[in-house]
Amino acid sequence: MLRFSKLWIALSALLLVASLWIALKPITLEDESWLGWISFLTRSDKVIHVEAFLGLGAWFGSLAGPARWRSVGVMLILYGALVEILQGLLTADRHPDIYDLVADVAGIALGLLAARWFGRNWLLRVDGWLAARAG
Repeated sequence: MLRFSKLWIALSALLLVASLWIALKPITLEDESWLGWISFLTRSDKVIHVEAFLGLGAWFGSLAGPARWRSVGVMLILYGALVEILQGLLTADRHPDIYDLVADVAGIALGLLAARWFGRNWLLRVDGWLAARAG
């Protein structure tokens, strides 16, 4: 059982807000320098989508646990679709792309596999460590 569930929920909300901000932020030439830290493999748009949703899938898959992975996958696919729709509605230099959503789905699948591989052990250890420090 997670003792700091409110902290994990807050971090999850922050993660979603930050990823949405990055997805909707206009890309300028000055931004090219900071894009390197987002993607550890390449600056390819599709690979960045896979990496981002791999992270989201692993995070939320670990938080939810195996019994809820299907729900996590569906919710993240809907989130990815929402991002694509918002890019079309709210940005001038970004456009919805079905292949971005396909890359998102691939990332979600890889993220849920990572959650299966690492399980909740890391999360329970960090939560326990925080609990020990809190007294």
